[in-house]
Amino acid sequence: MLKILIASENTERLAEISRLCTAVGNFRAMSLQEGLARFPLHVGRLRMADLLIMELPDLGPAQMLSIEALRQQHADLPCILVTQRRAPKC
Repeated sequence: MLKILIASENTERLAEISRLCTAVGNFRAMSLQEGLARFPLHVGRLRMADLLIMELPDLGPAQMLSIEALRQQHADLPCILVTQRRAPKC
């Protein structure tokens, strides 16, 4: 069974992403209600996960650097980044 760690500061978004994961497959969804800066405190949970889904409301240069550092520390952990920004229309 695929273990998905879903991380978000927002309770509603965390619940919605968790619900979607459960609805589309047989996954074990684990929740982490924390901001990006506190991820290093949860190394054990990151190591247990097969996939990380991060929901970040604001995404700027500082957050991108933190994400890159996290990806380097956990290079074998696939990551999906969810933001509230809409993609520009082409």
